[in-house]
Amino acid sequence: MHRAVFLIFAISLLTGTGFAGDWQVDKEAKNKIVFTSSTTLLDFEGVTNNIDGYIYWEGDTIFGDKNELYFEIQLNTFDTA
Repeated sequence: MHRAVFLIFAISLLTGTGFAGDWQVDKEAKNKIVFTSSTTLLDFEGVTNNIDGYIYWEGDTIFGDKNELYFEIQLNTFDTA
């Protein structure tokens, strides 16, 4: 979660600077994706480190025509035990 907050903060700082870049998920890093489900019958958590994705940014604003944000998590890799 801390990486996601940092990433959003870093992108917001760069908005309007005329910057271009391409960032890929480092699959060798200690990535961790967690989801929590809470219902009246059952509470459980799922954890995986299997994530892929990238951010491509070109131009003066994050909302430009060529900018892309893509992340993929295979749902069958979550450990819910």
